[in-house]
Amino acid sequence: MSPLSGGAGAVGVATPLYEAVAAGRAHAHAVAHLGVIEMLLESSAALLRQAAAEMDKSPGEVDERVALTVRAAVDSAATETIERVGRALGPGPLCNDRAHARRVTDLGVYLRQTHAERDLERIAILAAGQK
Repeated sequence: MSPLSGGAGAVGVATPLYEAVAAGRAHAHAVAHLGVIEMLLESSAALLRQAAAEMDKSPGEVDERVALTVRAAVDSAATETIERVGRALGPGPLCNDRAHARRVTDLGVYLRQTHAERDLERIAILAAGQK
C-alpha cells in the first residue's frame, strides 16, 4: 500500500486499488491507473510540504498564489483519483463496499467546496503580475 496511506481523502478512495495491485488481482491498465494516482498524490504531498515550509519561514504571511495553487492541485489530484479508481476497478467497490462508497461520496462533497474556476482565474491573474 502507498506510503501515503492513512485511509482518508484521496488515499482512502485509492486504497482498494492499492490492495488489488499488491495482491496481484489487477490488470495492466489498473496498475497503470495506480501509477498515475501515486504520482498525483506524491506530487500533491510535495506541494503541501513546500508550501508549509515557505509559510513556516514567514509566519503570518500567506502567499495567495501558492495557497490557491496547492488547493487547485490537490483538488485535481483527488478528482482524478476518484475517476481512475472507478475506471480501474469498475462499479464493484461502489456497489459492494459501503465504506468505500461513503469515502467516494464524502470526498466528492468536500471537493465541491472549492472555488474551482474562480481560483484558477485568480492564480492566472497573480501569475501574470496583476492584482
